[in-house]
Parts: sequence; structure tokens; C-alpha cells
Amino acid sequence: MKENTEYIGKVEFSKKSQLLLKEKRVNDSIIGLIRPEVVEVVSPGDPLVIESGKEEDKMIIICSVVKMEINPQHAATNFDSVTSLGTKVQLRPLIQKGPDYQGKLQPTDLSDFQIRRLEPKEYRLLTNLPTSGLPIGKIHVGKYEEICHYPFDPNSETLYDTLYQSFFVAGIQGSGKTNALKYLCQSITSYQKIPKEKRPAVIILDGEKSFNEFPTKDELLPETADFLNANGIDDVDVQVLTLSEQPDRADATLGIDSLEYNDLVYLLPQLENKTENQLLPVLKEAFEVIDERGEPRTIESIRRTGMEIARQSNLIHFSQIPAIGRALQTIELDMFNQPGKKQIRAGLLFQPGKISVIDIHDLDKSRRRVVALTIQQMLNRYKMENSNKYPGIMLVVDEAEILFPEKPTLREKDYVSRITERMEDITNRGRKRHYGVILVSHLPTEVSSKVVALANSQMAFRCSGAETYLNKVFGKEIAIENEEYPTGTFRLKVNISTREQLPINAKIQMLNMDKCKVEIVNAL
Repeated sequence: MKENTEYIGKVEFSKKSQLLLKEKRVNDSIIGLIRPEVVEVVSPGDPLVIESGKEEDKMIIICSVVKMEINPQHAATNFDSVTSLGTKVQLRPLIQKGPDYQGKLQPTDLSDFQIRRLEPKEYRLLTNLPTSGLPIGKIHVGKYEEICHYPFDPNSETLYDTLYQSFFVAGIQGSGKTNALKYLCQSITSYQKIPKEKRPAVIILDGEKSFNEFPTKDELLPETADFLNANGIDDVDVQVLTLSEQPDRADATLGIDSLEYNDLVYLLPQLENKTENQLLPVLKEAFEVIDERGEPRTIESIRRTGMEIARQSNLIHFSQIPAIGRALQTIELDMFNQPGKKQIRAGLLFQPGKISVIDIHDLDKSRRRVVALTIQQMLNRYKMENSNKYPGIMLVVDEAEILFPEKPTLREKDYVSRITERMEDITNRGRKRHYGVILVSHLPTEVSSKVVALANSQMAFRCSGAETYLNKVFGKEIAIENEEYPTGTFRLKVNISTREQLPINAKIQMLNMDKCKVEIVNAL
């Protein structure tokens, strides 16, 4: 046995239990036995290391636990260095590393190989986690705890836009995803190593009134505050804007003057496909007429002028005029230009290092879709047409399954298809222009698969009924492991491949960003 190495088990290598290398390497298998006292801290999905007990042998094999089987009848007579072994583990070899080789497992004599936990450097080898970048949480490897980083560096030639390749965040209520989003938004907007002018602006569409409060560092648990201070993460700069179909419940309103005529077709849930081609030239002329008259663009002026043009047009059949009228009178557009409210415009939202929470919990799903698409269209204008590289912008869409359902109703189908295609187009083109989306759902299989596919980074907290999603993105072993995740633990997968950074797949513990509850004791 190598000096100072704590082995927890041994590989069973015999005619009965051989090393099995398959054509599909995902099915490679190694059988081992582990001590009973470590059974409680080893679970399917956990990484372990097997290595020779001989000091001169420098080769290790990093494996993943596939399944565990209690086997009390198994005698340990062949394992002089390990006693009382009773739990069989099936291991899938992931990486073999020696002095002159690193790669997939090769045929190897494992007769004297023993099992131990990973060291941090081996976990980084397995997961491809970088040693620098945006601090995103902690990793726990046996008795070790280390800071985990996300591979974002605005000053790097290859890692400058990774943040804007979008995120999909899944997890049931109480799994820690809202807490994680608060931290993620705080870190990307206030991280001191990101120059102030390059710090992203974050816009959160808050469907559950979950982001109205961001505690200051003084209000957090001491260990959380210490982490933020040690890693150069400051307090947030945040504003909360409330939208409602009832003006007395809102302090903000959507501004139609932030949009152009062809943006409006994405905001009309009742618009029929056959009417769209008739409506577009009407809207174009209406915007031109309003501007020529010197009138302010409001939803009422657009409705009134649009109907005048439609009735007078020789190109529109009289049977189409009622359909155009229905589209223009879409009730969801009443959220625009509410009097006495702060108008949501690009200048209000797109400020470096600013978090803007737009509270939409009072809106139904049609109005939420209108808000989401309005912000997306504003983003498109700001980034695509005006070529504003900075600030970068991240749009957080809570309850993504409501806005982008995988199986919309027949009535919703055309509209959902329209806004999903628009989301795809804007997001795909926005990556190099420094804007992306963070999509959040507790029902990942109910979110449009096209929208989920937009995200290069996937964060899975404890999920329920999400086996299809977990299997597809992370694999069966992780799907089994996910059921046992404690609050705040998540699996991160980043599909990236550059000369500086390979794809990441790691289990991470998020910080607790809840306000610290302090009991106030009255002095007697």
C-alpha cells in the first residue's frame, strides 16, 4: 500500500469478475468491494479512483459509481489489505492517467488495484473545471473543499462570450435554484475582476415575486459574506419594476416607442397567420403617418391610425378588416403606455452592472409572453441594429414552461411557434454580441426542447419527473444521483470546447444567499 493513502476498498479482478471493455465505451465495467463504514458516503454517480498499491506504479483510473449492491456473503479472503468488505460496486472507467498516457481505459491488469476517493486535482481532471474565472460555488471532494469557477473572462480571446451562450436552470421548489440565480446575477454584475464598463446588465422576468429582495453582505450568513469578500463580489445595484394589467398595481409600463412596426406582430396572441401579411404594411404606414404628424407613438395612436389605413386601402379585402381590427385591439397591448408609470426603455434597463427585476407575477401567461418578447425585441434593436457591444446583457426568464411550452394548446400553437422561433433567432445571433438568456423551470420536460437547446450551460438542481431531460443532458447515472441532491447542490454541464477550456460536467454546492435571521433579544 502506498504511504499515507487511505484506501476504502479493492478491485475484484478474477475470472469471475473481469475488466469488461465494450464496443460502446460507456458500458465499460470494473467490479470492486468497499468497506462497510464508507457505504453511507458513497452513492451512484460519485467519482472514485482506483490505483495500484505498488509505490512504483504511477497509473490511476478515475471511475464513476454505476450501482452498489450489498453482498454480506462475500468473503474477503482474497483481499489481505482490506478487511470486512461487504458492498459490491460497479464502476465505469472514465479516464486513465499515467506518466506517458491520458485517455480512455486500455486493457490493464487490475489484480492489485485498490479504491480511494479523489483529490481536488483529479476532480478537476475529470470535470474540466478551470482554476480561474467567475466564482460560481464550491466543490467538495472527500475532505477537501475548493472554490469552483465558471469559464468566463471578458479579457480572454476565447472565453470572452461564454456567459452569453445562455443557461438553462432546472429544479423543483426548495431545491435552491432561486438562491443560485440570485448569486449568479450578483456575481456577474459586481465581480471586481470584470471591468465596470464590461459588467453585464441583468434583466429578470420574475413570475413568482422571488427576486424583489437581494440581501446586502452585512445581512448574509458570515460564511457567505466571507466568500463574497474573499472573491471580490460586491453588493448588487438593483431596481424593481412592477407590471400589471391593473394600472393601480403597477409602477412601470411598457413603452411602444422602444419598438418598430415589424416588432408588433410578435406581440399579438390573436394574430392569425393569414392576417400577418396584411397587417405588416398597415403597421408600417401607420408608424410613418404618426411620425409625419408629429404625434407621439402610443398604442392608441397606432390602433386608430392603423384602422384608418386598413379601411381606406385598396389592397385589403373588406373581409380581412375585422381580423386586422381584432389583432390591433389585442387586450394584452393595454400594458403599453399606461399613464403616470415609468416607461421601460433601453436606457433604463441596459446599464453596466445593473440588475432590473421586472415583477410580472400579476400577469397571465399571454401578457407574460408579450413582456418577454418586448424585452427581446428591445435587445435585438439595441444589439443588432445599433451595434452596442457593451454592456453585455443577460435576460432571466423565470417559469419558462409558461412562456415556451413544449406542448401548447391548439389555440396557442401558432403564437408559441412564432415567439419560440424569434427567441431562437435573437439568442443564436446574440452570442457574439454579448447577450444571452437564463431560462428557469421546475418542469424542464415541459419547456420547448428548441428553447432548451439554446443553452450551452445546463444547471440541474434536484428535479422531479424530469428523467427524460436528465438522461438526455447528463446521463442515466446523474439522473439517479440527482434525486438525492440536498438543497443548493446542482450538476453543471457546460458545452464548450476551446484550446483553453474543455466541456465541463461537475457537481457543485451553491452558497446560501438567504438573509441571515437574527433573533433580537430585548434587554431587561
